[in-house]
Amino acid sequence: MKQQSRNKKKVIVVIKVIIALTLISFLIRGLFFEKKVSFAIAQESNKFIPDLTVKIDNEIVFNDTIVRGPIPCCFTQKRIDFGIHKIIIDSKSQNLRKEFKIFGFKNSYIFIAVWEHENGELWIEKEVYYFLTPMYE
Repeated sequence: MKQQSRNKKKVIVVIKVIIALTLISFLIRGLFFEKKVSFAIAQESNKFIPDLTVKIDNEIVFNDTIVRGPIPCCFTQKRIDFGIHKIIIDSKSQNLRKEFKIFGFKNSYIFIAVWEHENGELWIEKEVYYFLTPMYE
């Protein structure tokens, strides 16, 4: 009887250690992924990008033409769950393909914006927000 209760306690301790190590490894991985990234996608001479596509985990969340105008910003946001997510930003006309990996906690949001920089270049920015509600409704 005592032997069985000792074995059960050992199994419970092993399970707790495995769970703790798994959570620690996810948190450490999250420290090495970039939360915020900005980069240029078009020079000032380009008036539009006809084929900008953003995918999160192979799901297209943005697929549109970007045209310079009075409000040179467009954005999209998507709720992501706990784990590692892959983001692909692609435009064949601009010869652009960027891939990122992000770590998301439960109910966090990824926000992706395209905007015109002061120097006239079009820039794209991605950022992960660890909020329980979206930034924009």
